[in-house]
Amino acid sequence: MARKKNPVVVNLPSEFQISLVNDKYDEFVKVIHEERPVVIDMAEVNSVDYAGLQLLYSLMRSCEEKELPFSLANLPSPIEKKIDLCGLDQLKEGVHGSV
Repeated sequence: MARKKNPVVVNLPSEFQISLVNDKYDEFVKVIHEERPVVIDMAEVNSVDYAGLQLLYSLMRSCEEKELPFSLANLPSPIEKKIDLCGLDQLKEGVHGSV
């Protein structure tokens, strides 16, 4: 029986905005190369801009291409509403309450 790999958990900062996108992009590239399920913990996120959401969407698509599970954990309601307003509902498909 194949052993299930433990997920890589990435914690996002309270303000996930364009100024952090380059740093997080580099981290996300490393995460993808680990070839393990990816969980983005959003418990501390108070604000996110469109660049941050685009980066999350890109990570989700990269996970899909490699057939890796992707999910958001601890998604705050205001951030969930912003995801809806931006039309990125696919990000929420793997949402769960905690890591």
